[in-house]
Amino acid sequence: MLGNVVTQDRPSEVSKISTRLRDAILENWAETRDGSRPTLCPQGKISDEFWLNASETKQWCPRLYAYASLFDSAQQIRSAEDLWNMGQGTAYHNLFQNSILPVTFKTCFEGDWTSNEPYIQAETAQRLGFELSKNDGEKRIIECGYGAFDFQRGARYLEPKIRMPDYRMVVKVDGIIRWPDGAEVLELKTEKSSARDQLEVGLGGGPRAHHVEQVHIGMFATGIHRARIVYIFKGESSLSNSLLEHEIPYDEAIISRLIAKAKDCVAAVKACDDLRGGKSWEEMAANPALQDTESRIKWIDERFKRDNDCPMKSKGKARYCAARDLCFWKKPKTA
Repeated sequence: MLGNVVTQDRPSEVSKISTRLRDAILENWAETRDGSRPTLCPQGKISDEFWLNASETKQWCPRLYAYASLFDSAQQIRSAEDLWNMGQGTAYHNLFQNSILPVTFKTCFEGDWTSNEPYIQAETAQRLGFELSKNDGEKRIIECGYGAFDFQRGARYLEPKIRMPDYRMVVKVDGIIRWPDGAEVLELKTEKSSARDQLEVGLGGGPRAHHVEQVHIGMFATGIHRARIVYIFKGESSLSNSLLEHEIPYDEAIISRLIAKAKDCVAAVKACDDLRGGKSWEEMAANPALQDTESRIKWIDERFKRDNDCPMKSKGKARYCAARDLCFWKKPKTA
């Protein structure tokens, strides 16, 4: 009886299942970037020159950069799904850097900051472009400095960015925490909950190798010889279940290996710049070594060895490499 009354009072159509908004987002939300050729030649902005990003150590490969130098790069398209995942990572970073960490550590959480307030902008501007020379003579260009974060003045956090011209390496760190027993470079990474087994030491996993490499470059750049990788699992019901931490001690062997690889990558770009001889990219084809695809690939093959982690086009690092079609190129058969 009561059920009949409820049914009579309820509208005949409460809701209608629809995917209209989702479909519109998937169809229209995308980001397109033109590929750029790596070069060591001075450009209008220093950031337009060739730099090895610490977050991309998996991609550091002399052959890759040689192909990028001598061939037109395809446009990079980030789909709605790509942007959705990146946006979630940015949101978690903002939560930690602008809310959680400044309150938790106060003046012991360090980074740079910006604001619409003129006096804060002036203080920030004094640090931009500051050059720091370490005791060993290596130069550091500090684009975003680091110091105590003044949370009370309504500033927005900026991740410290440091360039190392000697090795063409650039790194942004998510923060620096000054613990009572010493400082740590902080790196925040978002992951799906299903990845926990791969990352939990107690379950036979550990931090991802390229994340360890990234924080080592951060430690090398700042001179701080301790780091903390914090994995944030998306969608967990509590803060306690959302975080997994790894303390990373400084390992000179890792840095030595990365520097050696960086030098090989820089040498590859320089060789391509020298081959070009200062001519525009459009004039390159005048050089006999660059007249066609086969000539360019032969020139690269003779100078830059394929990575051992790329046994074939569909396996290893090659599987997701932007240059895999060129790296495993086969001359078309003639009729």
